[in-house]
Amino acid sequence: MQPSQPSQTQPSQPGQDQNAQPGQQQPGAATQPQGSSAAGRPSIDEQVQSLAQQLNLSADQQAKVKTALEDQHTQAMTIVQDNSMAREDKIQKIHAIREGTISKVRGTLNDEQKKKFDVLVGQQDQHFQQQHQQAPPPQPKQ
Repeated sequence: MQPSQPSQTQPSQPGQDQNAQPGQQQPGAATQPQGSSAAGRPSIDEQVQSLAQQLNLSADQQAKVKTALEDQHTQAMTIVQDNSMAREDKIQKIHAIREGTISKVRGTLNDEQKKKFDVLVGQQDQHFQQQHQQAPPPQPKQ
């Protein structure tokens, strides 16, 4: 009998805005085992594939979504690594980047795809809020 092991997979959260929070996926995440980042979030390629399947994206749409997600990741990592910013300022800036990415992605979609995408983003927002209600913010080191 084998000992039970905790699952290494998390349910995919499409909408790909989750990676806009501090502690984002690291570059090269797609080359890691199972294609997931160290933080347990889907890689950009996985996010694009998930959206492509759920929204039936064309190759052109997939390329545009991938570019938007890569831009979001680059911008967010710059903010995360900026030690001169307060945590709350980082969160606000990353949230603004996320909103910009959502807008860019929506701009590539047709009306039917937008409806589905909006549902996915709403589900992701709920998931994020539930996670953050359970865990108090980290306390500053003394």
